[in-house]
Amino acid sequence: MEEGRAKEIALKVGKNVIQAGKNKIWPTEGKKSVKSQQFPRLDEDNLSELDVTNNDDSKSIQKKTIGSSENEKGSIHNVYKPIEYVLRFCGIYLFEKMKTTTHCLHTLYCACVLILQWFDVVRMLVSVFIETVSSGSFVSIFTFVIHFMSTLYTITVALFVFRTHHQNLITLLNEYFKKHATNVNFKKTAKRMTVVMTILVIVTLSIVILGIVVSLTNLLPDAAAFTKQFVPNGLYVQTGTVGYVILIILIGFARALSTLGTFTIYIYYYLTIFIFWKEYQDIQRQVEGSLKHGNDDVSKLEENLEGLRIRHDDLSRIIIKFNDILVHFISIIYMSASPTSAFLIYGLFNGQLNVGDASVFIWSLTTNNLQMVIMTIVGAILNAKAHEPMYHLHRIQILKISDKTFQSVSLFLWRLQGPPIGISVWRLFVISKKTILVILLAVMAYTAIVSSSVK
Repeated sequence: MEEGRAKEIALKVGKNVIQAGKNKIWPTEGKKSVKSQQFPRLDEDNLSELDVTNNDDSKSIQKKTIGSSENEKGSIHNVYKPIEYVLRFCGIYLFEKMKTTTHCLHTLYCACVLILQWFDVVRMLVSVFIETVSSGSFVSIFTFVIHFMSTLYTITVALFVFRTHHQNLITLLNEYFKKHATNVNFKKTAKRMTVVMTILVIVTLSIVILGIVVSLTNLLPDAAAFTKQFVPNGLYVQTGTVGYVILIILIGFARALSTLGTFTIYIYYYLTIFIFWKEYQDIQRQVEGSLKHGNDDVSKLEENLEGLRIRHDDLSRIIIKFNDILVHFISIIYMSASPTSAFLIYGLFNGQLNVGDASVFIWSLTTNNLQMVIMTIVGAILNAKAHEPMYHLHRIQILKISDKTFQSVSLFLWRLQGPPIGISVWRLFVISKKTILVILLAVMAYTAIVSSSVK
């Protein structure tokens, strides 16, 4: 019986080997050939099924491990969800994972919002141009055009540019936080962002509702200067029809979405900068700890420095992708803030703008210039934080470290002393001779405008 059983097993093994030869699947070790007798014949169908099941098992294991860690601290996607929802409400962001019908409706909604916004710009341009020709002053038309065109251009660029680059940024950040163990608690940050965005939406909608009521009822004419930024002026229910009332409501709603979208992009910028800053701060803290205890265990110092260098490089590469988003908005803010301020100063000193007209431009002046200054300072702080590990690495006593550690430190220092790390849009956040020259030219231009106006 045992001999017959052995012959039967040998016959099965021989058939499997022959079939494996036909399918070009050769066992590389004797153990695998022995194990093959425990499984059915391996053909192409069984191989594909086996691979799929194995992949499913591995994916399920990975999902369980990643899911457990994400449930504890949350995910980077949850942090940006409130911003994405507000941008979707503003008509300047399209989700990729949407049903066909929902995607078509949201695309139509975005198109309607853009049409209303650009229609409002053209209407304002025509009305201001007529007033300018009759009064002989061209200051107000330039100021209006610069402010509103820059705002709407920001929103339009966000619709076509923000989606692709934002998805790439989120994917890279997600991979980064999965690869490197960090102490970031995304759940707390997501809750705070939800509160901030909720307050921003409520305040913006409250202001636009107040502005619409003021425009329709002609109440509080002295307070209309502030609401002029949100609703059109000169159209009252007494002089118009139902169509004019609907037009006021639609244009006021479009301006509210434009303003809300602009401030949401600002918050998106500060949130991303905060995430990068926290990561660079953690890298700096770990570098300090590694150097402090490096004399006790040199091999551990080498391992820590190499891991921190890789983490620093990965984070710096992600910031390069963030610069692709930032360049479209920072450049607009810088280009619109300075001319708006210059024309406002010129109009006030030259007598072509009174205090009432100037109050309309205060919102534009404050928003653009304040954001320009704050974003520049925040970007410079991030860049300084990205270079701080370099100063701690200079303190290493080179005679006490091995060649391998010296090589890791040299690579780290070379990376930190190489191309600009962090926010770099046309080198605006990097202190250099070009930056100082641009600042001096701007100061000279303002001085020339003011001096010519006084004369």
